[in-house]
Amino acid sequence: MTTNNQTLSDIVNLNIEYSIVDGTLKTEVNYPFNFLALEEVMQVQMLGSLIELLNNMEVPEASNITPNTIKEAHDELVLEDMLFPFGSVIRMDLSDKEKGIKVDFKHDDKIASLHPMHTIVILDSIIKVLKAMAVMIVKKCERNMG
Repeated sequence: MTTNNQTLSDIVNLNIEYSIVDGTLKTEVNYPFNFLALEEVMQVQMLGSLIELLNNMEVPEASNITPNTIKEAHDELVLEDMLFPFGSVIRMDLSDKEKGIKVDFKHDDKIASLHPMHTIVILDSIIKVLKAMAVMIVKKCERNMG
């Protein structure tokens, strides 16, 4: 629900779907029109801020994280096929950019049953997808300028 000082265009919801495809976690982000309508610089800044926020999230009971432990946790997670598909939403409120973008991260209830390392795998997956989108936007801008 929006308040009086918000409009629907001030709220950006990135809908994220997780599934298992050929024994691999597949993460898809659906970018709404009001995100795609923003200037490319703003899109990249928002994605960069989200990536930083996700990188800094603390997951209780998940320590000593290495690429190997993430791979092992991924291999375990994809065996939990009863959990999939599920989704999450990253809701960004752009109504007062000078005070910063408010971010709310909501998951399907299924994620509550995940082991902390599996949560790290999900976060890692989201970060990779957001980085790929940011890189794609930057490359598109470079092509348009050159």
